[in-house]
Amino acid sequence: MNKKLLLLMLSNKQPRRLKLIKNLLDGKRTVSTLFWGSRYHILEYSGMMKNFDSLQNEDKLINELINNGYVFSYNKYQYKLTNKGKQKKDSLFESFYLPKELSYGFDYDIEKFKNRFLLLIQVTSEYSYHNSSYYPVQADFYDTNLIKNLFHKYKNDNFIDDIYSFIKSFLSSLDEDKANIFANLLIGHNNYGLTYEQLSNRYNYSKMEIYFINIDLWILMIKFIENSNSFLNSLLENIVQSRINSSARRTFYEFNNGLTIFAIAKKYNLKESTVKEHLLENAIFLDTEQFPYDMILSDNEVAILNKKYLNQSIDFWNFNKLDIANIDFFKFRLYQIMRIK
Repeated sequence: MNKKLLLLMLSNKQPRRLKLIKNLLDGKRTVSTLFWGSRYHILEYSGMMKNFDSLQNEDKLINELINNGYVFSYNKYQYKLTNKGKQKKDSLFESFYLPKELSYGFDYDIEKFKNRFLLLIQVTSEYSYHNSSYYPVQADFYDTNLIKNLFHKYKNDNFIDDIYSFIKSFLSSLDEDKANIFANLLIGHNNYGLTYEQLSNRYNYSKMEIYFINIDLWILMIKFIENSNSFLNSLLENIVQSRINSSARRTFYEFNNGLTIFAIAKKYNLKESTVKEHLLENAIFLDTEQFPYDMILSDNEVAILNKKYLNQSIDFWNFNKLDIANIDFFKFRLYQIMRIK
C-alpha cells in the first residue's frame, strides 16, 4: 500500500484503527474486522489487497502523513484526518484510480476466473498458429480440465473467429485506456502480456492503480459473459461466491430452523463462541428483515440497551461499562449491528 491509498481509507469525522484497515484490505474475515469495516464504510474494499503487496511499514507511512499535516493521532491506535488531510483526500478521489466494481468483487472469485480466461485465450491463440508446444498459463487441475473440455466442445472452423469477436465486443464496451490495458494483459502466441509495472510505464497510472483497473476489468468481463449468454458461460462455473462463508450459512439455517446455539455447537463440534460469530457475520451482511434479532435480543434487553446507548455514537460504545449481567458481548455486538442497519 502507498500513502495515497491509506489516506483514502481514513476519515476526518471518525477515528480509525490502522491495524483494522490493514486486516480488512488483506481479506481477514474476523467479525471484528467485518463489523468495523462496515462502520468505516469501507467494507466493500475487503480483500482488495490480498493479491497485491500488503500494507507494509504502516507506522512509517502514518508518521509521514502526520508530518505532512494530513493526519493526527486520536489515541495510541486510532487516527483521523486533519482539515488539510480531508482536502487532500477529496482531491485524490478525483486523481487516484480506485476500483469501481468492488460491490461485485465480493461476489466473484476474480483470480480463478482470470486464470481460466487467460489460459483459454492462450490455447486459442496457439491453436490458430497450429502450435502445440508451449508453456501454458498456470491453472489448477480442475480449471485446466474445464478449459480443455470447453476447447474440445467448441473447436471448429468458427471457434477462433468466435473468440476474436467476443473479445472485440468486450473491448468496444470499454474506454480506450481500459481496452488497451486489457488487451495487453492477454497471453498468446509469442505474446506474454505486460506486467503491472510495464503497463504503469506505458499509461498514466501508478502500479497500484493498474492493479485496481485490473480488478475492474475482470469483473466487467464476468458481467459481460453473464449478460451475453455466450458459449463462454462455463468459465463462470464456481466463480460466483457468497459473501457469507458456508459454515456461517449452515449455522444460520440451523438457527432459523429452531436449533439453539448450544445444539448447533454440539451437532457440528464447534465452540459456542464460533456459532455466535457465525450469527454475527450473517447479521452484518443480511438486511434487517432477513435476520431474526428478536430470537436473540428480548424486548427488555433492547430497552435496556436503548437507555444506555441510544444518545451515544456507536463508535464510542463501551461494553466494559455495561453492567448488565445477562447481556454478554455477543448480544452487545448484535445490538450494535441492528442499530447500524
